[in-house]
Order: sequence, then C-alpha cells, then structure tokens
Amino acid sequence: MTSVLFCKHGGLICPVTSGQEMTSETNYEATFTYINRNGTITTASWNISDIDFINYEALSLDEIKKICESKNPDLVSLGYAEGIYNYCKEYKLNPKILLATLGQEQGWCKNGKYEKAFGVGPGGNPSNFNNSTSGIVAAIKVLINKYNEGMAKDSLTLKNINCDPAPNYFETKAVYKDKLADWQQKNPEYVTYMEHGQDIVCVNAAMYAKLSYTPWVDFPPQDSHPLEDWLAIYNSLEDCLRSE
Repeated sequence: MTSVLFCKHGGLICPVTSGQEMTSETNYEATFTYINRNGTITTASWNISDIDFINYEALSLDEIKKICESKNPDLVSLGYAEGIYNYCKEYKLNPKILLATLGQEQGWCKNGKYEKAFGVGPGGNPSNFNNSTSGIVAAIKVLINKYNEGMAKDSLTLKNINCDPAPNYFETKAVYKDKLADWQQKNPEYVTYMEHGQDIVCVNAAMYAKLSYTPWVDFPPQDSHPLEDWLAIYNSLEDCLRSE
C-alpha cells in the first residue's frame, strides 16, 4: 500500500487497495510440545494460522448473532454480538477468536458475570468490563497487540507458562480460596509444577497472542488444559451455524 509508480505522462500511480483477499487457511495444522503436570512431554495441536487470526470477515453479523443466541440469548439483546462484529472489523481480528474467549472466560456469561466477560490478559488490565464496548475493545487490543508483537519477533518462546508462583499462589487461590492449603497439601507435586512454570515455543503469532492472553496449557487446580480447551471452543463454532 505504500508503493508508488511514476507515470510516464506525469504524476504518480498509487494503490487504493492491497489486492490481497482475506481468506482462511483451511488445512493449516501445526504441533507444539510442553511438559504436563505429571512430568511427561506432551504433543498438542494448533490449527489457527496467522491469516486466520486476523480474518475479520470470518463471520457475518447474522452468524455471530446465531452463535450467541445458541449459547446465551442475552448476549444478543445486550449488544455483545453487534459489538463483537463492529469492533473486530475495526481492529482487524477474527470474531471467532473473541467468541471462543467469551466462551472460555465466563461460559458465555450464563453465570451473569457480564462485567468480566472476556477476562483480563497480559498486556492490558482494563479497570472494568461493565459494558460490552469496554470489555470487547480491551480484549481485542490485548490480542492484536500480542499478535503484532509475535509477528515482529524472531523467537516465539513464551516464558513462565503454567506459572503460579509462591508465596501468593494467586491463580490457585482464586479457585480454592480458603481451602487453598488443603488442596496444596494433597497435591504438592502440582504446586511445585506451577511454581517452576516452563518456557513454550509457539508455532506462530496467532498462538503467541492467545497464549500471552491466557498463559496456561495445563492448569491442575481445575484439571483443565486452557489452551486446548479454548481451541476446542473455537473449532466448534461452525457447528452452531450448521444447527437448525
């Protein structure tokens, strides 16, 4: 878009579009490894390409509304579907990325916690999520900023993934609260696992952005695998559109 040509009859010829179409990579597949809570090297899949991550045309407004309607109709009436569509288009993010995050962070807000609909990720700590606009834009900015950071890096290694350090153990305490000590006493090997954390090499900028936002691939306190669980939600969204 910054290129120009000199016309032999005088003046400059400047492009009005890049000429690049925003299309998905339908067969993209990559793998990465990490050490799980039991000390075993584990191989996992990742199927979102860098092009897919910023494909803001991946879903129409009607498709986003249909997905939200199938998960929690209030997401449509409260303006979340429209906000996701508009702001993903403005900031150039695939709306499926944000929808999957909405599904993972608060279970489509079926619990009524709309003020924390998208969670809070590294790279930005918005003070409130009391309306759809602030939460949506804040989440998008974190994801896009981390994506751009990943695109500019020579190395896509993320440090201290799966890390819940002493003495505060914020992540585990958020789950167990006053029963934190009981859980830790029963699971000392998991406490050590999370105290140490680990470095993980991401396969592309898309994975780098998502793993920066939620830096967990294995979370023993909830017996979950957040990155793979999120990816499963992302991959299931098309099923909502096929259902009657």
